Amino acid sequence: MQAAQCGGLAQLLVPPARVRLRVGYQETEAFDAARKAMAATEVNERWQRDMAGFFEQPEVADEAMVPLVEVFHLA
Repeated sequence: MQAAQCGGLAQLLVPPARVRLRVGYQETEAFDAARKAMAATEVNERWQRDMAGFFEQPEVADEAMVPLVEVFHLA
């Protein structure tokens, strides 16, 4: 993640009793460059394979990622 200039990686899960929602996010200043750099690593291939069962989308998680729009940020 550091080599791809990403930080703040997290996964969030809403309890199943409410809705089934899992959200992952990462912080980066250069989204496309970071995604490309991550995709070029061997560890990313392992991560995608090992984590595939936790996601319902048919595509590879890296290909499904989209930038999120920040509504507000309290610091």
